[in-house]
This record gives sequence, structure tokens and C-alpha cells, in this order.
Amino acid sequence: MAHWSERMMKRLAQLGWTQRELAKRSGIDEQNIRKYAQGVIDKPRGEVLPKIAKSLGVSTIWLEHGATIQQMSIPSFGYVGA
Repeated sequence: MAHWSERMMKRLAQLGWTQRELAKRSGIDEQNIRKYAQGVIDKPRGEVLPKIAKSLGVSTIWLEHGATIQQMSIPSFGYVGA
């Protein structure tokens, strides 16, 4: 499975944006965008991924996991009833 930063870079290419453009649109420091793209920072903290995803026009789930909400399975346990 591809790393989330690879999906970020692929989406940037689709949009024709530079890392600088993403930094401007997301409000995230350009140096940090570069570090994410290079894999220097593996897992950003806080609201970074949601900000990047929103700027790129994709879901946070897709950016982080490469899946849509429909593709993810959520185990359920217990009794569901009326």
C-alpha cells in the first residue's frame, strides 16, 4: 500500500499544484509540506491531514489510508435491537 505522502503528491500532480501552492491553500508551513512529501515526517499531528485533504479536495480517510469510507470495514459487536 502506498504511503499517504505518495497520495498527496499524486493529487498535487493531478491538480498541477506545487508544494508551495498546497502550503498556501492549507495554511501549513511549506517546509513541513516538503518534509511530509519526503517522508521525513511520517505521521503529522493534529489537524494537518484534514487540512491537507480539504485543500486537495479529497477525504482524510483516502489521504491517510488510500480507501473510501465504503471500502473500510468496521467490526461490530454486541446486540442491536429495538
